[in-house]
Amino acid sequence: MDTFEGGWLVLQFRFDGSLDFFRNWTQYRDGFGQLDKEFWLGLEHIHQLTNARNYELMVEIQDISGNYGYARYDAFQVGNESEQYALKTVGSFSGTAGDGITDHEGLKFSAKGRDNDGPNRSLHFRAISRF
Repeated sequence: MDTFEGGWLVLQFRFDGSLDFFRNWTQYRDGFGQLDKEFWLGLEHIHQLTNARNYELMVEIQDISGNYGYARYDAFQVGNESEQYALKTVGSFSGTAGDGITDHEGLKFSAKGRDNDGPNRSLHFRAISRF
């Protein structure tokens, strides 16, 4: 949370694979895991946060060899449940990890058993994690 001058809110944290992220819609909506271990904050919480004010998005990744990369977007907003938690806004990209999110702007969230945009066009937040 202290990268790039700190103040970041962690939406998802993965580091050892101990928590199964292959979950259903309700679990992704409500959140799961433990804040001191691996977790997903929850789509409804993310919607409420990003609807209340402007946010940036920082995606940090690190592989098992310690290679680090990041992707930073200067805007980020997620829609509500009736909008199927669509990625409403993703701003300009900067970083070293590559831009894996910009092309997903406007897509609806999908989870196990609920594909909202078709198999090749679904937004999954699995990319927004640290390994």
